[in-house]
Amino acid sequence: MNNQYHTYGILGFGVVGKSVLRHLSNQSPDRIAVYDSRKLSQDENTIIRANNGVVYQPSALESFLIACEHIIPSPGIALHRYDKYSHKWLSELDLFAHAWHKHVIAITGTVGKTTTAALLAHTLEHIGEHVGLGGNIGTPMLDLVSCQETYALAVLELSSFQLMHMKEFAPDIAVLLNLYPNHLDYHTSYDEYKAAKLRLFTNQSEKQNAIIPLFLKDALKGKKAHTIIVTPNDQLCEEEQQITFAEHNGNVTKKNKGHKESIIRLGSIPPFTVTENLVFITAILDTLKIDPMHLINAASTFPPQEHRMEYVLERDGVTIYNDSKATLPEATLAALNRLGNRPTILIIGGLSKGVDRTPFFTNLPPSVRHIICFGKEAEKLGHIGSQFHTPCTISASLETAIRVAWETKQPGDIILFSPGGSSFDLFKNYQERGNCFKAHVMRQWSPQEVVGL
Repeated sequence: MNNQYHTYGILGFGVVGKSVLRHLSNQSPDRIAVYDSRKLSQDENTIIRANNGVVYQPSALESFLIACEHIIPSPGIALHRYDKYSHKWLSELDLFAHAWHKHVIAITGTVGKTTTAALLAHTLEHIGEHVGLGGNIGTPMLDLVSCQETYALAVLELSSFQLMHMKEFAPDIAVLLNLYPNHLDYHTSYDEYKAAKLRLFTNQSEKQNAIIPLFLKDALKGKKAHTIIVTPNDQLCEEEQQITFAEHNGNVTKKNKGHKESIIRLGSIPPFTVTENLVFITAILDTLKIDPMHLINAASTFPPQEHRMEYVLERDGVTIYNDSKATLPEATLAALNRLGNRPTILIIGGLSKGVDRTPFFTNLPPSVRHIICFGKEAEKLGHIGSQFHTPCTISASLETAIRVAWETKQPGDIILFSPGGSSFDLFKNYQERGNCFKAHVMRQWSPQEVVGL
């Protein structure tokens, strides 16, 4: 039954794969096939058959790859070993590009893209725009298509996995927040990871905008889009024709054709994200010809983001935060910098994803007075930590790490759970990891004071 020819193949039947099936079914393609490395449930098989699809069993991957004309892979599935079929890859983003007819703001980066996309969408909603928030956050992007007449625009948070095989997608505003080594267990090198991120700008026209950090300015030479620069510490771009946004003394400064002005003060915004992300949002709003002052009002009603510097509990003068979303060392360092100089007990762990975490220890602020390592790389992290001056404890489990942190605490401390690695050594995702952390805290200490459980 599975040897027939299929117009479309869906490789991976998770959240994205299911949204692809719904989208393709609405488009009435000739034939759809679905493959997943796990045995699909009865309900999943029923859904596929109801949408005129056929299921390939876990042992039939090669047959599936041969039988499909176009294959839409779910993000994160390693495809390098199947390069002979690379001409068949059809990205979720290109399907979206063909079907979406409204404006699109696409945001990528190594860290901070989720909060940036969510806060931008919240700000636009605050002034009356109905925004479709999708991609890695909110609704799967293809599920936005069927309701696009209700939206003014889409804000997409995009990963390197989604961008790597994209060929045609061209957002009206493309934003790259930052770039650090990441997912090197998937990408063959940092250069490949970087190239995937930069694909976001490949198809843009002269009428579209690219917003990037200063250090990537040369990487966009030859691209057609109008480039806008975001720089740190008022390091304004030297080119007179370059529009530049920077933070200086708590203000966002805009420089355009030699004219420099302060356009928004950030002091009224709660410190739930790093300043650079706020500067990027200011630049996006200005590009949309929306007064950036709306960001200040919208930020006051922005809901706390679970697992992102999430306040959990305060007891005996000790405050506990859950930052399970920190899957990179840079995210953990950003969290520590937001906490200022208050003494901190830091719990780290997870998988490194091919990234060397030694520089993380060299960049730790002096506020960190004790580190507790847990998970499959605990011994490795503890060995690296022992080479530096901060006391470092290896813990057998997350629950034990929490207990050690509490036994080590002093009045006025912060206990920060910010692993700096992916969750897949012990948990299915960072959400499960963060919920597990909060549950252990609740069991060990006062449950009445725990927030968000």
